[in-house]
Amino acid sequence: MPDIGWVQITDADTYFTTRYGASAWAALINADKTSLLTTAWNRIRSDTRFVIPGTPSADQKLILAMAQEETAWYMYIHLADEDRRIGLIAQGVIEAGIVKEKYRNTGEIPLPPIVVDLLVDFLYAGSPVGGGDIDRSESSSYDTDVASDKIVDGDPYSY
Repeated sequence: MPDIGWVQITDADTYFTTRYGASAWAALINADKTSLLTTAWNRIRSDTRFVIPGTPSADQKLILAMAQEETAWYMYIHLADEDRRIGLIAQGVIEAGIVKEKYRNTGEIPLPPIVVDLLVDFLYAGSPVGGGDIDRSESSSYDTDVASDKIVDGDPYSY
C-alpha cells in the first residue's frame, strides 16, 4: 500500500488503536481514511508557518506522520464546525451574540495544538538578518567628530 503523505493507512490504523478516544477510526471505511489523511497532509504541507523538506529523514517522517494522523483526527471531529465558522468569517461576521462567540480571520490554517507542538522543528524562521553598507549623505568622513567637524587627536571618539 503506498504512502498517503508520510503515512500508510495500516500505520494510521495502528496509531489510532493506541490513541485514547480514537476508537471511531476503526469503523471508518478506507476511502474516508484516505480522504482524511490526504486532506491532513495537504493542510500541513500548505501551512506557511512550516518548512517541510521534500525528502524528510526517517526521524522527521515519524514526526510528520504523527502530525498528519493527529490532523486527520482533528478534522474528523471538527471539520464541519470549522467550515461553518470559516464560512461566517468569509461573510464578514465578527460576532454572534446568542452564543457569545467572536470571530476573527487570523489567516492561519487551523491545526490542533498538539500538531503545532509536533512541528516546532519545522517552523519557518523567516529571512535571516543581514547587514550591508549604509550610504551617507554627509560630506564628512566617518571618522569626523560630528560636534565640531574635526578629528580629535586622530581618534573620532575622543572629545
